[in-house]
Amino acid sequence: MDHDTSIETASPEGASFPDLSSVPASPEAARAALDTLRNDRLAGRVDQSHYLERSEYLQRVAAGEKIAAVDPHAVTMDQQFQRQYEEHMRPPAMEQYRLPPMPIEFDIATRKALAAASIPDHLAAPIAEGVVRASQATKGASAGEVQVIAQSVAGKLRDAWGDQFDTRLAAVEDLLDDMAEADPLIGAIVDRMPHAFAADLAVMTHLDTVAQYRSRR
Repeated sequence: MDHDTSIETASPEGASFPDLSSVPASPEAARAALDTLRNDRLAGRVDQSHYLERSEYLQRVAAGEKIAAVDPHAVTMDQQFQRQYEEHMRPPAMEQYRLPPMPIEFDIATRKALAAASIPDHLAAPIAEGVVRASQATKGASAGEVQVIAQSVAGKLRDAWGDQFDTRLAAVEDLLDDMAEADPLIGAIVDRMPHAFAADLAVMTHLDTVAQYRSRR
């Protein structure tokens, strides 16, 4: 098998694990390697944990992401995976956020807020779109109706987060404070329309992802 599509290397114990140092030369090569990896998983030649690590990596390369090779002799596999995760969560320069079209003043304010909260690029557009979605869904609703929607989202988060609910919600609120302080326009939305965030499950989940990442650094 050539270097571009190599997906596993024998370990000293004779088991197989993904070679995270091999970088497919193109998205097409990554898709071919992903197909091969899936077949190897079905055949039992690659275990589940290694399959999940390598498949996530190949999917990103297949989508066009540029990921540098990692020397497998210099770091452990866990360190390699952590390095790739750190790269995935690293925020871009403010002007490099890929956002949906919006009025220029909102675009600038949103970029400032995202950068202040260290939001990675792959979550920036989903958060911005979710805020718009929540605002439209609650437009014209009474305060009581908005509260019902927000409480429904909070209930789902409580089910997902369990006894960590209060801690994680506080971390998300800290993230929103950072965003509010970055620009007065975003600050006004956070202060006067908190449901623009709290009434959308996807937005709260994305913010929690960033908050949890920040708490572990």
